[in-house]
Amino acid sequence: MASRMKMSASKKALHLAPPNKKVIDEKRLTMLYQQGYRCSYLVQRFSVNRLTIKRIIKALSIIRTSKQTCSSPMFKQLMSAARLKALLGNPHEMKRIKLLLKQKGVIEARLKGISRTPTSIERLIHDELDAKGIPFAKQAVINNKFKVDVYISQHKTVIECDGDYWHTLPKVAARDKTKNTYLTKCGYKVFRFWEHDIRKNAKKCVENVFANL
Repeated sequence: MASRMKMSASKKALHLAPPNKKVIDEKRLTMLYQQGYRCSYLVQRFSVNRLTIKRIIKALSIIRTSKQTCSSPMFKQLMSAARLKALLGNPHEMKRIKLLLKQKGVIEARLKGISRTPTSIERLIHDELDAKGIPFAKQAVINNKFKVDVYISQHKTVIECDGDYWHTLPKVAARDKTKNTYLTKCGYKVFRFWEHDIRKNAKKCVENVFANL
């Protein structure tokens, strides 16, 4: 009996476990637990049962915050799966998402320049710029966010050709205002001309741009 107790004390001193017990890296366990990993993952990771994991966590007095729990990759994966399941079970929500994806596809198509050709008033401005020998880009995408009718990179200048009907609509006017604000903050000079002004004198519109650079 004394011999067995002596052997057990010797093993504890050397941090050895009996051959029928699995050695667990407590530092690794602590780190994973505090990162938010669930007991089910720790059971698989260390190949032990759930009671053993809970016993070690309790013995080491390991604690974690709710923020740590919610930030773990496993928790995020579980939440993503739960959201997907909820969406698939809600036909109204699925319809809304399909509509949003369709709208996103239209926007991306426009940004890539495959949605339309230049309008007649845009071509009038193009002709005037060509006549002056000024290089420019048609329907250029700025910062992968907005597409503009004409972009003169040499002067970091944007020219927008606004149709008399379309650009008076409240939603379109609001979008134009947002675009102007964004481009101006990014250091671009923005010039907008109405359809009737371009048709009346496109040359004067272009001269107005360069007179104000």
